[in-house]
Amino acid sequence: MVYISAVFLFFFSLFLFVLPSKATDKTNAPLSSVDLRVIVVSLDGSGDYTSIQSAVDVAEPGDTIQVRTGVYKESVWITKSGTPDKPITLMAYPGDVPTIDPTGTGHGGNASPDQNGIYISKGAKWWIIDGFEIKGGYNGVKIGPGGSSNITIRNNYVHDSNYQGILIVNANDILIANNEIHSNGIDGDECFFNLSSGYVNTPSKCHGIYMSNFDQTGVQRITIRGNYIHTQGGAGIQTYDSASEVLIENNLLVNTSHGMWLGGIQNSVVRNNTLVLISPVAIKPTDQSQYYSVIDSRWGNKTTLAGNVVKNNIVYVSQSSFNGFPVYVLAMPDVDSSTWSVNYNLWYAPSNTKWIWKNTVKTDFNSEYKQTTGWDKNGPSIPSDPMFVDLSQHNYSIRSSSPAIDNGDPTSASKLDLTRKPRDSKPDIGAYEY
Repeated sequence: MVYISAVFLFFFSLFLFVLPSKATDKTNAPLSSVDLRVIVVSLDGSGDYTSIQSAVDVAEPGDTIQVRTGVYKESVWITKSGTPDKPITLMAYPGDVPTIDPTGTGHGGNASPDQNGIYISKGAKWWIIDGFEIKGGYNGVKIGPGGSSNITIRNNYVHDSNYQGILIVNANDILIANNEIHSNGIDGDECFFNLSSGYVNTPSKCHGIYMSNFDQTGVQRITIRGNYIHTQGGAGIQTYDSASEVLIENNLLVNTSHGMWLGGIQNSVVRNNTLVLISPVAIKPTDQSQYYSVIDSRWGNKTTLAGNVVKNNIVYVSQSSFNGFPVYVLAMPDVDSSTWSVNYNLWYAPSNTKWIWKNTVKTDFNSEYKQTTGWDKNGPSIPSDPMFVDLSQHNYSIRSSSPAIDNGDPTSASKLDLTRKPRDSKPDIGAYEY
């Protein structure tokens, strides 16, 4: 827990704003506050209001709401909008770290579906949410459905929610950046799946960031950048059914049982991420998914699964199975893979680690992958140890001898790395630039 808190505070102090990578980032979300009026919330009565909801209810375009340190036992519901030139900002008071805990328990086991940490709905647009600890709700942050768009969620610490960490439902132009997200929906009887035999507890249904096409109107122009997502019973990042123009870059995913579930994704870019599986959450006997996976695109709408770029990523798997269940390094359905551009990735997995290609389970990723798929013609040989600085101390930056150094595709790399360090003309593979 000491390490987790240190990472969160590091992110919060370093990333007070987010720079876009305009080459592929089509997300239209606000980056800067206007501060036409500053509203202060403080539990001790020294501010303008003692509850966050009261300040939200009176906010107008261009306002900035600053929240002092304290545990706010409320669910914040946002239904009004800012404007493109006057977004509304809900943020931590400078130097403070306020906590939103709807149930007051610190854990989402008692939360009802209406008790989200922050719920942005009914078409609310042009908001920035910045610098909160959010825990104990049904979802940490929920956006949509109902036409909400143009939202930035950054520098937050989202954990121990009942269901999802950050849930995006048929919303567009959303920026999710520099958040730490973990342990959402993994304890107790919290995540359920409706089988013909009834509801069963299945942690694989609870994710760090989940993009859902629930009402079939699509999810478009989502940027997920620079997040640290770990210890999830489900996916670190999931798209389901139909998501387009998604940019996923510079994220660190550690011990999420299903890394990235990219169902129905199209015309999107996944680049310069580091995915690590060394000690995942145990799979329960009732779990719908009796396996672990790192990149899996078998779920959702298969007809839209096309036109994606996957480059400059590190995938590291320390064992071919955990807790008696196999690991699928890569899992792809029977779709036209020629529309995908997959190259310059670094893969490390033990021999005989399984994978799935066109719905067929194969037995040795290392020896079969390149020849079978035609992907990753450039980049390090398979397997290649990325040579992290110190796995035992959760330091996933790379050493000077790493084969990731200078081996990325310069035409597809993110401009900055996870720590906002500029990448040079020979970019490294993964979230960190040496």
